Amino acid sequence: MDGAYGALAALAPSGRALLRGLERADSVALDPHKWLFVPYEAGAVLVRDPELLRRAYGGAASYMREDKSGADAEGERVDLFEYGPQLSRGFRALKVWMSLKAYGRRAYAEEIERHIQLARAMDEKVRAHPRFELCSRAQLSISCFRWLPPGPRPDPEALDRLQEQLAQRLERSGEGFMSGTRLGGRWVLRTCILSFRTREADLDGLLESLDRLGREMVAGS
Repeated sequence: MDGAYGALAALAPSGRALLRGLERADSVALDPHKWLFVPYEAGAVLVRDPELLRRAYGGAASYMREDKSGADAEGERVDLFEYGPQLSRGFRALKVWMSLKAYGRRAYAEEIERHIQLARAMDEKVRAHPRFELCSRAQLSISCFRWLPPGPRPDPEALDRLQEQLAQRLERSGEGFMSGTRLGGRWVLRTCILSFRTREADLDGLLESLDRLGREMVAGS
């Protein structure tokens, strides 16, 4: 299962119900550099039967002799090169392990829940603003919407181009960054809240910037 962005939402009360059944997956891939907040890059895969990985990737070359000196109490030693395609690798797991040891499960669950609630708050702010149109309901930490210029509504293709141009203008301004995506065939602005530094005031500032930049854009400035 591809849980790169969302799998860790299972830690939070609001995400747990949405991801019910996740425990039945044979494997789950996830990115700790997202909702575990560790520096990029960090990837992980959880597998029900690690022996399947060993059968796929393990090798028996004579120069890679087995060394039991690092074995655990049961005489087991995990050599990661036997469980994936990469033989030489850096110690990427250290930052993940240290973060989990330092903060613990509860702190991550609370922060992920806060992000989910921020996305829902973003939905409400968009609904309340006369020049924004909500395009989907936030479930995890993603809110999708469009900016609508004053006056008559542009044709769909022109409105699509306007969203793309507005996202580019926002990035160039240095006031914020957001991606875009197609939803129901139409181009929309997409916020994905994944930083522990994000606060509700940042959402207000983002909408203010988008509205101002959009007005400047259609006015030709």
